[in-house]
Amino acid sequence: MKENKEHIIAKWIEGSVTDTELNTQFDADMSDDLKLIQDATADLAIPDLDSDALFQKIQADITSKSKNKSKVEANVSYLKYWVSGIAAILIGVLAYTAIIDQSIMINNDTLTYSMHTLPDGSSVHLNANSRIEYDKDFSTNRLLTLDGEAFFEVQKGEIFTVHTENGDITVLGTSFNVFSRSNNLTVACKTGKVKVVSDRENILGPGDKVVHIKNILTEKSVITADLIASWREGESIFKSSPLSEVIQALTSQYGYQLNGMPIDMSQRFTGSFIHNDIDKALRMVFLPMGISYKLDTQNKIITIQ
Repeated sequence: MKENKEHIIAKWIEGSVTDTELNTQFDADMSDDLKLIQDATADLAIPDLDSDALFQKIQADITSKSKNKSKVEANVSYLKYWVSGIAAILIGVLAYTAIIDQSIMINNDTLTYSMHTLPDGSSVHLNANSRIEYDKDFSTNRLLTLDGEAFFEVQKGEIFTVHTENGDITVLGTSFNVFSRSNNLTVACKTGKVKVVSDRENILGPGDKVVHIKNILTEKSVITADLIASWREGESIFKSSPLSEVIQALTSQYGYQLNGMPIDMSQRFTGSFIHNDIDKALRMVFLPMGISYKLDTQNKIITIQ
């Protein structure tokens, strides 16, 4: 009997099928795409997984719901094989890579950050609920699109450009942080030089930061190096930042929606919030600002009162 192609992929991921054997089952483009996915996900931090316990839970769920014993046994046999071959790599991981036409998208839907190595050797730390997308020829055309927040460590070489809906950031070889959500764009340079183009152009050196709120504000300031991309340590730190940036960072970090009474988003906030406790994080931001709120954890809604 000809083996199911899903089984072949599972065995290849597990290591019991070689690249040569894989190529005999799929056309060249499909094989290349599978290998690109494997390479792009190689640096993901995978949580520990008890595959036997997971299988037992699946088996119990199927047994309790099915009236056809023979069908259950067939399904369980298939699921056990699938879980043992692929679950340790993919189950529980929401930071994933997808290949769409000629572009590669890395999407981090988790509540923590993920780290990825780009084809040119540069690295990107992708914050919660953020994504990047770039073409397959990235090594010769270093252009990517960012939606959310990321810290980049760029290898020296040709021009490296980060495109966001609020502006473009261009460098040659440096490290910098980009926050782009809604109408807010904040860029902080840690090493090297960065050019930021939005409504106007700004050149940043180490310790420089520019905040741009579309059609409202563009300002440049100085920031200490240890505050840049502090979110990688599980806490977002702000110094005289617009409240709009802080709230967007908080709601994106936890995947919540903000409703209710309007507040003055131009207020300045100095402080921080943690990434592992939404209730405490809200108190850290809203109480010093004198903002009353109601938290609905079931529907993930913050209502300003």
